[in-house]
Amino acid sequence: MVVVAGISVSAWHGVAYTELATLAGAGHVGTALSLANSFVFIGFCLVPIAIPWLLVVFAWPGVWLAAAICAALAWPIFLRPA
Repeated sequence: MVVVAGISVSAWHGVAYTELATLAGAGHVGTALSLANSFVFIGFCLVPIAIPWLLVVFAWPGVWLAAAICAALAWPIFLRPA
């Protein structure tokens, strides 16, 4: 079950980076991928620090609301121009 969960959670990684490289274009692939890695690892550092504080102040509904707000803020990044 742990292996299946790990694959399910990590499967987006290769697809997302491929799409990011495609959207960035040949001249900006390195910059786009390095910025993506930087932001991902900053998030990996900050989220475990923030969740306990959110739990203390807002309980689990606050944590889920914060996650929903982050997803809503990220949504426009993935919209393609028409």
